[in-house]
Amino acid sequence: MDSNSTGFIYNPEMTKHECFWIPDFTEQPQRVIQPFKRCNELNLIERCQQLDSCVGTEEMALLQHSKNLIDSLIKTEEMDNEELKEFSTKYDSLYFHKDTNKCAWIALGCTVKLVDKVIENEIRNGFALVRPPGHHALYNEFCGYCYLNNVGIAAAHALSKGVERILIVDWDVHHGQATQYSYYDDPHVLYFSIHRYQNGQFWPCLRQSDYDFVGKGPGLGFNINVPLNKIGLTESDYLAIFHHILMPVASEFNPQLVLISAGFDSAFGDIKGQMSVSPMAYAHFTHMLSTLANGKICTILEGGYCLKSLAEGVAYSIKSLLGDPCPDLGPLAPPSDSVAESILNVIKVHRNYWSRLRHQSYGQHPDECAYPDLWTMPPKEGIIFCTEENQPDVHILTNETLPLEEVEMCDKQLNEMIQSQPTDVPTIRTAVCFDPSMETFKDLSHELQGFSRFQKLLPRLHVIENTDNASELVHPMIERKIQNGVFVSLQKNAASPKSSYTILQHHLQHQHLQRILYVDLCPDQDSVKNCIFLMEKGVLYLPVWVNTSEMSEMSTPEFSINVTCDEIGDGEYMAVFHQIILPLAYQFGPQLVVLSAKLSSQKLLPLTSTGLSHLVHLLKVLAAGKLILFVEDGQCLTKEWDQNLEACTLALLGDKLKPLKLHEVNSRTLSSISSFQNQFKESWPCFKFQVPIPKIEKTGN
Repeated sequence: MDSNSTGFIYNPEMTKHECFWIPDFTEQPQRVIQPFKRCNELNLIERCQQLDSCVGTEEMALLQHSKNLIDSLIKTEEMDNEELKEFSTKYDSLYFHKDTNKCAWIALGCTVKLVDKVIENEIRNGFALVRPPGHHALYNEFCGYCYLNNVGIAAAHALSKGVERILIVDWDVHHGQATQYSYYDDPHVLYFSIHRYQNGQFWPCLRQSDYDFVGKGPGLGFNINVPLNKIGLTESDYLAIFHHILMPVASEFNPQLVLISAGFDSAFGDIKGQMSVSPMAYAHFTHMLSTLANGKICTILEGGYCLKSLAEGVAYSIKSLLGDPCPDLGPLAPPSDSVAESILNVIKVHRNYWSRLRHQSYGQHPDECAYPDLWTMPPKEGIIFCTEENQPDVHILTNETLPLEEVEMCDKQLNEMIQSQPTDVPTIRTAVCFDPSMETFKDLSHELQGFSRFQKLLPRLHVIENTDNASELVHPMIERKIQNGVFVSLQKNAASPKSSYTILQHHLQHQHLQRILYVDLCPDQDSVKNCIFLMEKGVLYLPVWVNTSEMSEMSTPEFSINVTCDEIGDGEYMAVFHQIILPLAYQFGPQLVVLSAKLSSQKLLPLTSTGLSHLVHLLKVLAAGKLILFVEDGQCLTKEWDQNLEACTLALLGDKLKPLKLHEVNSRTLSSISSFQNQFKESWPCFKFQVPIPKIEKTGN
């Protein structure tokens, strides 16, 4: 097997599980048939390492379930239809079929096998297209279409194999209460759930699904619930949660394995979720998580009941696992006030446990506050939660359907979304061109001192020769012939036709592009002077400063970002990218991203080569992957320069990222993030929730 490949596991036997007394029930065989068909149409499955399915064992299931539950599941094979129907009424939102037992064990076996292949480094990542789902299956009770907790068992299995830190991201629209209960006091598993809640009125209607349930004992802080109290939320809302909570905390946790409970019922058109997340957004979620755990991600299907959205969401998730560029989402609206309040509430109760959330400062209750629930603690009055005591003796299974006209309107909108995105990928992943005035690079047939590591990558790159203009990189990107590229320049010279400024100006003037994001990791007086006027023409220029004195001596552009402190490194840069640059970029919606850096001096750029590669990977999520790395010090062929360029280029090529070793982010950088968000929250509402929060004591439930 190829250790850099994406695994895919599926067995059509899982389609035999169905509700025989309610035709076209929402949890139906088409939930795996349609995604499998769509992925085949896009030739995704043949690009994956296809794994043979297998059947789970009782030993696996006992890691999370009682012997009584397992025996009850097995006995359903002996029941007739009337007995199966009656047995189903004992459980909340559940049905049994004579093949349910067989399908549940196949789903479990496929999930565990995928995890095994990833942790044994036989594949890089993978997708398990399985049903029935699992994250509601309790220790001794079937629940919510779930019989065996596939992800929960797989996590326990991985822990038994020596994995020490596992991140479970559950983006299914329903709270995965069973997984939460399983690891509530376990610091080895960080459970992160984004789910519709509506203050406890949405299924499973549990008090334990709210944000103040943070874990207990040694697991305090390792259970993070982000409750969504409004319907119709979009990718803007979910991305805000990723930027401001999930990615900062996950980076600090530093998992060795990421398991995704991938429900697609938050996608547009889903009758249960009633959210409006674009199916394309799941590629972005997956891409961001791939910076973690050396890329070891296992995505396991949970819910999703709008078949077209589900199929597209699965396809885009797999495309992202394969390293394809994320689709361009365009300029996004800021998050809703409801989600901003949820983000603040999560930060309020987890700030004590995670240093990367401490940019949010404490304060007194303001006279006017857009988020009144920030200053209280749950629950809201009058909410009746689901408890063991108030459960009915008999559960009646009901089906939900949309009126025909709504189905047709939804289909039309989904078709428009799908058709707006290209299905192919550029034939060339990464191109490179060199400033022709650099005599050093005239002959690349011999090994060059200080260039040997990058030189070994040249067979994997498309080298553009005989050009004096980096536009030779941009034009093919616009035409989708090249995905991304590297331009090695002699120096930062605004007068040069090869400079990044000239390239930006050319493509803006000729109206090839309207919005360009320019991230400058080594700004100086000349770069600031030349980019200020471009900001009026469609360039969002973001200089990241590490020298306060130099910055204070000149007229800086509006969006200068200061990460200066006595000790600065990868952790500070990652915090700035997660909590400033990416939120700004998604609201701006660039059509091209330029990253400018000098790679030879750690004084100018206090990043490790691994840190640089992570920043490159994060920026690839934007502009459908159209990213140019401008190396502005090509005259400095040093070992450090060569190593940094190699790391950045490997990230552009889509190779595995090495895990970062992050220290606690220093307080001055956190203060800089807070100041920046405060300064620009009016003009850039992606920072709207930068308000004081109340100080509360550490608490666990």
